[in-house]
Amino acid sequence: MNRRSTGYHRAAALMGQLLALAIIVAGCSANGDSGGTPNVPVPSAAQGSPNASVPVVPTQPWASTTPATSAPTLVPTAVPPQYAWLATDLRDVRTGETIHPADLLGKLVVIEPMAAWCSNCRAQQDEVRSALANINSANLVYVSLDVDPNETESDLARYADDRGYAWHFAVASRELARALAATFGDVVLSPPSTPKIVIKPDGTADVSYGIKSAADLEAELIALLP
Repeated sequence: MNRRSTGYHRAAALMGQLLALAIIVAGCSANGDSGGTPNVPVPSAAQGSPNASVPVVPTQPWASTTPATSAPTLVPTAVPPQYAWLATDLRDVRTGETIHPADLLGKLVVIEPMAAWCSNCRAQQDEVRSALANINSANLVYVSLDVDPNETESDLARYADDRGYAWHFAVASRELARALAATFGDVVLSPPSTPKIVIKPDGTADVSYGIKSAADLEAELIALLP
């Protein structure tokens, strides 16, 4: 073998080695690992890896922390909602004074549905006159409430003056009469049954029927006074 042939074979061998080295380097680059070790994809949080960290969303300062199932806060009102029928101003037919329901809270209040034509009402009111004469308290408010839609304020004022009744007399509006019936039943609008609605200082209310003597009425009211 001559020199030219030997040089050719050496050059060919060198080229083969360089080509092999280039192939190895290209394979490592494709795997993305300069150290020759293939990369293993790391599971994301969405894939459920136990070591994956979940980004924390900061709480907004205006965001509510109250559970959706919690009860809403009740805003206090002037008249307890269970006695919404009291949310009606009453006008004293003799003095023109306006009785505001909110001003009655905390006091002992008696509302007596009646009518000027009712003989039972007159009998009860005579007893009321005697009972109230012995009770001197600013915490007691007694109102005779005319529930007959055919009787006017002037009719009722004349009735009270003629009989010498000195407490409050007022005429019920249709709205108030309906509210009374819805709260206590229709019989509360029947004057001959002599209903008496007693609203205690704590806001609870009871209704009773039948004529009471002055002594019994006086004892009952004194016991309930704040």
